[in-house]
Amino acid sequence: MTSMGFITQEKKKETRTDAIVPINFTHAHAIGQTGCGKTTSFIYPNLAYRIKNKHSILLYDFKGKEHLALKYFAHKYDRENDLIEIGKPWGMKTNLIRIMSPNTLESFVETMIGSDAKDPYWPKSATKLFINVYNVVKILEKIYTSLTINADKNSFLEVLNFDEDLEHNDFVYPNKLSFHSVLFIAQSEESLAAFVSHLSGLTQNIERFFYQCLDNQDKQYAQAALIKKYAKPIKHFMQYKKIVKTTKKRLESYAKVNGENPKISIIMNLLPLNIIANDLTLNTDECNIIDALNEGALISINSRDMSDEFTQGLNKAIFSELSKRSLLSNVQPVSIFIDEAQRIMNKDSDYHLDVLRECKVELFLAYQNAELMKDKLGELKYKALQQNLSSSFYFRNDENSQDFQTSLLQDFESFSSKNSYEKPMVFKPMFLKKETLLQAEQSYLKKQEVYKIFQLEKYEKSCIVIYDKLNFEEDKVILYSIKTDKSSLVPVTNRSHSLAVFDFAKEMYNKAQNDSIKTPNF
Repeated sequence: MTSMGFITQEKKKETRTDAIVPINFTHAHAIGQTGCGKTTSFIYPNLAYRIKNKHSILLYDFKGKEHLALKYFAHKYDRENDLIEIGKPWGMKTNLIRIMSPNTLESFVETMIGSDAKDPYWPKSATKLFINVYNVVKILEKIYTSLTINADKNSFLEVLNFDEDLEHNDFVYPNKLSFHSVLFIAQSEESLAAFVSHLSGLTQNIERFFYQCLDNQDKQYAQAALIKKYAKPIKHFMQYKKIVKTTKKRLESYAKVNGENPKISIIMNLLPLNIIANDLTLNTDECNIIDALNEGALISINSRDMSDEFTQGLNKAIFSELSKRSLLSNVQPVSIFIDEAQRIMNKDSDYHLDVLRECKVELFLAYQNAELMKDKLGELKYKALQQNLSSSFYFRNDENSQDFQTSLLQDFESFSSKNSYEKPMVFKPMFLKKETLLQAEQSYLKKQEVYKIFQLEKYEKSCIVIYDKLNFEEDKVILYSIKTDKSSLVPVTNRSHSLAVFDFAKEMYNKAQNDSIKTPNF
């Protein structure tokens, strides 16, 4: 890897117009082939302008390098503390299931599983299975988190633990909701059968738990205080009983495991979700993407290794949740940038673009040609999308569009809604020097303690650390030299050990800010 793919020298200056879209939340898109200037004259100027104006940013990084521009602009406009990176081991972790309502989650699972036009029964049944298990785990978590005394919490954890007996395998019900905890149950017929079989016993155990909690209180304990203390957990338990009654009926057939049971086909349909369930960075409560955007965050999502199905489902969930801001006032403006936009589109896409304007959420899309989008959306849906994108830029493309001859356009030249497409406009590119971008990344990595955690301190002043999923799984990272423009693979401390140390170090540093604890010297 000898080049990061950024232009390092400016061309001769010309009189050009900027492609900055007015802040009116009416959405924008740019179409043009690789190298025509979409990124430098459309994406970068609008990204910089939004960051300067204190917008929250959500950027999908399909190329693996656009996060550098986000960090550079954050540094330039003194917003480095707003940066959040998702999808890298040194970025912030998120519990993906938290940002989804039940309806949004069901849609996401359907997208991940995919559809089978010939036999839709299996994928639809798998989705219903996932949602039923989700409902039970969610209410168990509510009971646990609503308990206010640590002793009660510890006792409740014991209630969730079932030892092996003559009839059933041992089983521990989760007390935390995540894709991991739901798939832990739905991953096999055996675990699912144990989950269903122990539900009646779990209900009885929780009842005994609350009786003991109330019985253990001091006789002089004020009744009002007692009610206040346990009202919420008991309310959740009542909800739990209703959910279990319904769920147990629906899943009763799983109680007996049979090697010839065709229901194994349903479980197999959930396998695509394992890529999420097995990723610690997507199952940990550290950063809620929606909350962070509502509070002014600059978020880049490392999308390079994510499947199209995953990014489609994720983006649909995020848009669905952001569209709920329409009833709120004085909301934080959010700008979403998606290059290679066809990767987040499918025929079931519904991005609520008309509603998002009211929510102060705007969308910037870039893609190479219309045919890519038509293939993903269909002709009619693509036309509907275009009608909801008020600002349009048609850069050079060998395939002329229906309305414009774009094949003869020069770099940075575009037919645009800015002049009602009267004639091509030449837009001013924003060239970002590679050294400047790498320095911004270097500053970010230092703040994240990446060099220390992976024991790469000697490279701190000369290199940046680049994450590559396959290499990281082999306990290696890429070091890219800022001075020599060369890269090399270097081994790091055992990956799982490094991540454990990384999390521990973070915890210690956070405590040190609140207390007088001396932080460990890693």
